[in-house]
Formats: sequence, C-alpha cells, structure tokens
Amino acid sequence: MSSLKYRVRHQTTYEYSTSVQVSLNQVMLTPRDASYQRKLWHHLRVDVDHRDTSPPLRRRNDYYGNSILAFSFEESHRLMKIASMSNVEVYRPPPPEIGQAPVWENVAESVRTGVDPGWFEARQFALPSRRVTPNSDFEQYARECFPPGANILECAQRLTERIYTEFKYAPGATDVNTPVETALSQKHGVCQDFAHVQIACLRSIGLSARYVSGYLRTLPPPGKPRLVGADQSHAWL
Repeated sequence: MSSLKYRVRHQTTYEYSTSVQVSLNQVMLTPRDASYQRKLWHHLRVDVDHRDTSPPLRRRNDYYGNSILAFSFEESHRLMKIASMSNVEVYRPPPPEIGQAPVWENVAESVRTGVDPGWFEARQFALPSRRVTPNSDFEQYARECFPPGANILECAQRLTERIYTEFKYAPGATDVNTPVETALSQKHGVCQDFAHVQIACLRSIGLSARYVSGYLRTLPPPGKPRLVGADQSHAWL
C-alpha cells in the first residue's frame, strides 16, 4: 500500500490591544491515528510574550476520540503564539468497488434498527445537528438521485455531480453562519455550503453523513513560491 509522509505546521497567534491577565485554552491540533493515517510525531509549543517557556499541558480525549490539549496562563501578557508541529504518514486506501455496494434503503434501515455492527457510531450522524436540520426540501432534492432499490455509492456519486453542476462557487456570497437552507435555495456558496447541503440531503433520506474539514496541499505555479499559510482550507463529507 503506497503512502505519503507529511510535515504539518499550524500556528495561531493572539495579539491583544491591552494586557490579558488570564488565558484558558483548549487546543485540538493533534493528528489522529486512523485506518489510513498514522501519527509519527507531534509537538505543541506555546510562546507567551516571547518568553522561553511553555505552560503545562493537560491531555484528554473528547467524545469522538479527538485529542484535546488544555492549558492556562495566569500572568499578564499581550502576545501568545500556539504552534503545532506534526509528522504524519497517510496511506492511499483502495478505491471502493461501486458496483458491489448495497442498496441504499437497506443501509439506512440497518443503521436505524441497529442491525449493522457499526450502527451506533453511524446513527448519530443521521440525526439533526446545529448546522444541519433534515427537511422535505432536502429530501426532494436527494430523491432524484436516490431511486428505490439503487446502489448507494452510485446514488451518492449522482448527488455529488448534481450539486457540482447546479451550484455556483461564489466566495463571499456566504459565511460560516449562512443557513444550509439558504445555500440550497440560492444554489451558490463555497465548499462548506456544498458539504452541508449534501449532508442535509443524505440525512433527510435516513442516511448517515458527517462534515470534515482540513488542509489542501497545493503546488505553486511554475516560477512562483510555495504558499505557506496562505492557501485555503477545504471542507467535504
């Protein structure tokens, strides 16, 4: 199985106009070990007012298994830099065999009734969330791509292609607080809107789907410098 190794650096800087007396922080910047991803090394450094010190870190895992590092700083300061550095190995998973995928109604039913071995983890991503509330509009939009008795992966691919074809990529037309219903009615937005629309469609017909965000690794045009921290992040599902 082929793999790629990445060196990832993420830095967040807080610069305050007046002194801050107390700072309480929770940081979720530790890569996870997963089926096709292995964390080789990770280090988090906190610099406060350019002092050569880092506050003690407390580690815990949240409900979803993400590693959370918490720390506090209780001295007056105006500048804080949080730098996360990681080495990660990512494996290329085998492509799904679309033609052998099950009927989509069977998948939805096996998760709803608890027959599927992974039903509990999947079921929570079929329910309404703060960003996505299933409704009849999303169900109607999805049904054209999910006819009765059809292959779930073929249907999902058709829905993806429909959104790609009918929606306009329009940076600035929406923001992180734009309701997903608005994105569906106006049919424009950016990757986060398109992901939320498709999640709402899938959940509205009883299927599980979750939101994912991360980095895009880009290559510069010939003769141009590689951008660090200037390229956009990405959202998918």
